Amino acid sequence: MRRFTTPTVTANIAGIDLTGYKTYLTLKQGPVLITLENLPVTPTEDGCTLTGVLTQEQTAMFNASDRVQMQVRFINAAGVASATNIRAVTVNGVLLNEVINYG
Repeated sequence: MRRFTTPTVTANIAGIDLTGYKTYLTLKQGPVLITLENLPVTPTEDGCTLTGVLTQEQTAMFNASDRVQMQVRFINAAGVASATNIRAVTVNGVLLNEVINYG
């Protein structure tokens, strides 16, 4: 992931298809906490994949060269909640440290 970009964040979940679940994908680095809710779920042979897009403003909050922790939590209609293991993603910098626009 690079600061000041709009990366697609993907979480591959093994062993369960989260279609119909409420999902939360959380990224944390120090005091910065970003949560994306109800991401699109794509069923796979052994589970599913969740995908979400971060904004330039969101990635700008992360420090370059540090790692961001990422975790998915989910809950079904019966109230059964669970979570994935926490993963780490490296954040890289850019030379132009500002939000850019088209037009």
